[in-house]
Amino acid sequence: MKIMTAGKKIQRLIIVVIVGLLTITGKAQTPDSVMTISDSIFVTQTNITIHNLTNDTVSLKVFSMTGNIVNDFFENIVLSGTITITFNADTLADGMYLVVLTLNGDNISKRVIKNSSQNYDLLNINNELTIYPVPTSDNVFIKTSRKITDIQIYDCNGQKVKEQININNNKVDLTELKNGIYLLYLMTEDKLFIEKVIKQ
Repeated sequence: MKIMTAGKKIQRLIIVVIVGLLTITGKAQTPDSVMTISDSIFVTQTNITIHNLTNDTVSLKVFSMTGNIVNDFFENIVLSGTITITFNADTLADGMYLVVLTLNGDNISKRVIKNSSQNYDLLNINNELTIYPVPTSDNVFIKTSRKITDIQIYDCNGQKVKEQININNNKVDLTELKNGIYLLYLMTEDKLFIEKVIKQ
């Protein structure tokens, strides 16, 4: 029987969040009814609220995309009622973080983004950039009027697998990467965009 290390457990949590497979067992509630976050994109801090607890065993941690714990609010304590915690990221770098709630042994994970420059655009990427083809077997192309200064690619474990600084013809070569789901961080002179791509 294989014993899963703590690092492997964290990687599995990251995979769950990125592909959006958030599950709860043992409670007839949706993830949004259990945990809400006031601002998923914030400048310095955001509020995490856990709802309708009834003598539940709760752990709450925040992870960086590399799997490091950046905030450990509490672990395996019994709580009742509705609890609100402030995640203060003032000393943390801009980027994506994972809020992981463990409720009676079941995990609920949500993604938040700190962006102190307030020039982050995830929801409206289609208004300014088009990435094609998706899925792809080798290359993806980026159609935009903006000048791209840097491209970073992260796998489903939150590990950076490629960085491309010299952007030629707005083409990103994925031929050396394994098949799977990746996140492209596209940096321009004044904004950061994130888009999911699939290589198959």
